[in-house]
Amino acid sequence: MNALRLVQQNPGLRTLEFEHCRRHYGLSHFDPQVLAALSKHPSLTKINIQLNYNHQDNSQILIAILKHLPDSLQELEFRAQWDRNSVSPWTSSEDSSRHFLEGILKPNRCLRRLTIHGTVTGRTPPRVILHLLKTASQLSELSLGLIAWEGELLLQDVVTACPSLEVLSLKNQGSQWPNRPIIGSLLSLRDVSLHMGPEFVFATCGQEVHTITELLGRSGPSLRTVHISVWNGGPSTDVIFLNLKPCTHLTSLWIEGSRVPLWTASQVPWQEDFPHLQVLKLSVQEQEDDCRAHAFKAYKETGRLEGVSEHAREVALRICALFRSLKALKDLQEVSLKWDLCATVQSLSQEVILPVLASHLDDNDDNQEGSASPTTGIEVMEFLGLTWRTLAEIHAQAASYKKLNEAWLMRPRDSQTRKPRSVQRRHGSVWADWEALGNDLCFVCKQRDLYRDCTRCYCDCGVEVYGDMETAASGQWYSNRKTYLKTGKSHHRHSLKHLWK
Repeated sequence: MNALRLVQQNPGLRTLEFEHCRRHYGLSHFDPQVLAALSKHPSLTKINIQLNYNHQDNSQILIAILKHLPDSLQELEFRAQWDRNSVSPWTSSEDSSRHFLEGILKPNRCLRRLTIHGTVTGRTPPRVILHLLKTASQLSELSLGLIAWEGELLLQDVVTACPSLEVLSLKNQGSQWPNRPIIGSLLSLRDVSLHMGPEFVFATCGQEVHTITELLGRSGPSLRTVHISVWNGGPSTDVIFLNLKPCTHLTSLWIEGSRVPLWTASQVPWQEDFPHLQVLKLSVQEQEDDCRAHAFKAYKETGRLEGVSEHAREVALRICALFRSLKALKDLQEVSLKWDLCATVQSLSQEVILPVLASHLDDNDDNQEGSASPTTGIEVMEFLGLTWRTLAEIHAQAASYKKLNEAWLMRPRDSQTRKPRSVQRRHGSVWADWEALGNDLCFVCKQRDLYRDCTRCYCDCGVEVYGDMETAASGQWYSNRKTYLKTGKSHHRHSLKHLWK
């Protein structure tokens, strides 16, 4: 039985979804009767197609479907996948690809939403998308995922063919970008989601910068939501804030994958550029030269973690500036900031950092007449999502390190020595006895992956350590805690594999 013939028997059908593979469907199932019923269907508004290019018939099936789309269609979702070794119909010659694509699609003025997604092993060619765009002049939502495209060429086609576009979602792993700037604008664009490599978001063309965010900036007041996800990080995000400056009605801004320097975030005129912002999600970090130099320099010169107050005050000043700028946004409802502060600042206790924050806040309150009750450092921490430990928590952590040191020093030296039952018992679900723990600690010390007691490794190997670890809960193992260590030759960064209390 050909299930596709049910389309003709159901004139009230509104949604059609099917997945094609050679075990279920072949070209013979898409006979003229089925295609005619599909083309003339009076109420079909949504079609969802999933194809695998692992059979010779699939290309003909896709062409047949695209040629017989109903006039009432409003949503088209197309997902394609083929094997790496299979031959796609779009990868033949330039002339033949153009030949069988020219004229196969009829204009569709009802199509409002187009979603095209490829996969890691198979991608939809840009010519298919281009021909679909040319037939849908009233398209308002476009989502392209993992498409094998030529950056600015396809995006230029989107701008030219879909001037009324309101929602745009682009996801790509990378391609050649860009050779020339994008001409035109999308004045009706409302929501944008970009998941791309840094070459797409931070690209340069000669001496000029041509990025997708430039195109977003030209959308101006119509833009409401921007979500930018940069794969493999990227350079400074200054260009993003600069290009989005004309988008004064922006309500949601989400930048992930590329960290925003603290200096940049504190200098952005949030109230002036984004007065209607309601949701803000960023990853904030200090400048690269702040991350390690201050802590190691202070320890090398004094032997103690002192002499870093000036650096901490500078960071606190920028944090307070960011706090005041965001607090001035009256419509702001959600702030989600991921912080990447240097070890120097992270190692400070609340008893040290809170007075520093309060001093900067008091200076600002004194300059404002009629200000409300003074803002405390705790309010700054809670609003911006910052965390510092109290002295009590630091002392508790030091005590756990001391217990670990004592356990290490009291370990059996002879692996053949019979251990008491209390030592042989299983700890959690990781270690069966102290021998396993002892062997791992020896290996860790050899690899300079350290359990620190403020300054030195427990095995007295002479390696100096500075870092910040979370407090270990009693009876639990923790893994992949980051620490900084210094040898006589260079700085290295390793992971602390296990903590025991």
